[in-house]
Amino acid sequence: MSVDGILARDVADVRVAAAALGHLPESPLPARWRVGVCSDNALASIDPRVRAAVRAAADALERAGHELVEIGCQARDDITTAYFTARAAHVARMPVPAGRENDLHEVTKLLRRRGAAITPAELSEELARLSAARTRSASGRVDVELSPVCARPQLAIGELRRPDPAAALAAQAEFAPFTIPANVEGRPSVAVPVWVPDLPESPAAVLLTARRGYDRSLLALAADVERAVGGFRRPERSSPVATARSTGQ
Repeated sequence: MSVDGILARDVADVRVAAAALGHLPESPLPARWRVGVCSDNALASIDPRVRAAVRAAADALERAGHELVEIGCQARDDITTAYFTARAAHVARMPVPAGRENDLHEVTKLLRRRGAAITPAELSEELARLSAARTRSASGRVDVELSPVCARPQLAIGELRRPDPAAALAAQAEFAPFTIPANVEGRPSVAVPVWVPDLPESPAAVLLTARRGYDRSLLALAADVERAVGGFRRPERSSPVATARSTGQ
């Protein structure tokens, strides 16, 4: 659960940082990937602009010659339970300076209380069941999964806050259910901004998640999506001033 995550403006910078951290193991995949794409049913409750971003990324990968396979990829209840079990166990073991427990956020306090009651055997058993379930699932038979990052493009500040810390955790899981499986299983994932017509000022984001050990190949695939339909740089649009000048107005 504790990883050196990388935030960057483009995939090339992620690759440089990952190499510096020693996070680029390699198990080469064929040139043609088998890409599991979230089914329409799995995305039924997701913002249509986010669905459009997933579709744009999928179309770009198909044009590049990769095989698309429809999968159900939203986190099931057992996956969500395993995630919060692992997260609570991790948070409970993080050191807190003496006398500072009361300064923690209420959600963090709740996770620490829950995590303190989880034994190593219980945690191992939960994650073993999760791993076995994924091996049997459709997503376990693809090279990489393509999903949204979040259920909506953006939130208002404080929108996930709740008076009850348990309700706040549930709200987090509802907003970002697609990141949970990779967090639990330790698989490499990368979020790629994708521009869609209904979000002209900022991109939505898609998530590419591969098998363990395929970090380098995953970044190459993410770079393909970035070049085709993504990136933080807004697609070029004609400036009204430049247009007026070119026409002599």
